Amino acid sequence: MIRPDAIDFVHGAGGPFALKAAVCAVCVKESSSLIPGVHTPALGLPLPSVQRDFKLDKTLVVNGASASTGIMAIQVARAMGVDVIAIVGAANIPLAMRAGACAAIDRAAPSLVNQVVDAVKALEGNEFAGIFDAISVETTLATNLAVLDQLGRGHLALTHPPPQHIPQNVQAGIIFAVNNVATPCWRTYVTATLEGGQLQCLPPPLVVGNGLEWVQRGSEMSKAGVSGTKLVVELD
Repeated sequence: MIRPDAIDFVHGAGGPFALKAAVCAVCVKESSSLIPGVHTPALGLPLPSVQRDFKLDKTLVVNGASASTGIMAIQVARAMGVDVIAIVGAANIPLAMRAGACAAIDRAAPSLVNQVVDAVKALEGNEFAGIFDAISVETTLATNLAVLDQLGRGHLALTHPPPQHIPQNVQAGIIFAVNNVATPCWRTYVTATLEGGQLQCLPPPLVVGNGLEWVQRGSEMSKAGVSGTKLVVELD
């Protein structure tokens, strides 16, 4: 990846790892074992392409879609020709739509599960690819499993190890971003789409401070919870 001159380091800082994680979440074709009982997900989607004039007729649900990996997953999925349904906080619905989601649903909606299922079914002719949960906490996992239960089956990619008791009709796994799955993206996709504006540096950055002494403050802010932004510590 070569950073285009029009994108500064602050905006570009959150991109590389988020893109690698997103690609590893949705593009792995065969599940493998990381440690006994813990596997990688295998949603099996193709790598993103600079060619945007095709449709894959697949639907992906992204839970926690305003997180850096979630919003990158929306963008790379759209570059695959995949339709994306995003689950986000109400304030971040415009951000998810800007990234390319075809529908964005408030995570606090009382009928969240039914709305997600209805949105998936409304895309008639599409195959349901699965769910990528960029947050992977107890509440988001409960939503994912309820959606998959109503749909009858599905793949589930998580950022934390899945619990031991997962229904047999759910293929769950944890993403593992240290591999070569995303390597072709750096060569043929990332720089060109950053230059052309198709790939956006989202979510927007929030500069915590300048210098290593601000890393602890950034960690505290992250632990307290941030939404719709990427914390960045500058180093001059």
